[in-house]
Amino acid sequence: MVLAPTGKAAKVASKATGKKAMTVHRALKYNPNGGFFYNSRNKLPADCVVLDESSMLDLEMAGYLFDALSHSTKVIFLGDTKQLPSVGCGNILKDLIESNLVNTVTLNVVKRQGEQSGIVKNANKIISNEIITTEKETKDAYVFASKGDQDSLDKIISLFDKLV
Repeated sequence: MVLAPTGKAAKVASKATGKKAMTVHRALKYNPNGGFFYNSRNKLPADCVVLDESSMLDLEMAGYLFDALSHSTKVIFLGDTKQLPSVGCGNILKDLIESNLVNTVTLNVVKRQGEQSGIVKNANKIISNEIITTEKETKDAYVFASKGDQDSLDKIISLFDKLV
């Protein structure tokens, strides 16, 4: 069973896997008048749950999901702690990883940009709390100085006009 915290994430997971994916709410059969159909007394019939974009899972929904799973259900969390945060309170994925109580695999292969991309270089600088720079060699990451809101807006419009 492939789940995600949001409808958009579920659609992306479904497209990527070719399998039906749904939100946690839908899988647990949320009823606005009475909570969830699947809960601590009525377990979700799943041998394995893959939870995509799990960095967005908040504490409340994690509680409902875990209550509805049997002890034998395998759970695979997919996500990036440096990307989308929880939609509510909590930091489930990061806390699980830092607990050292679960097996983790870290993927470090860049898929969306070239490995030497200025975007990747600057993203890693941001993660390391370093100052980002214009990447003249790769010509794909630029930093512009601005003197305020209006100056920023003027630069954005000018760059947009050049691109169009």
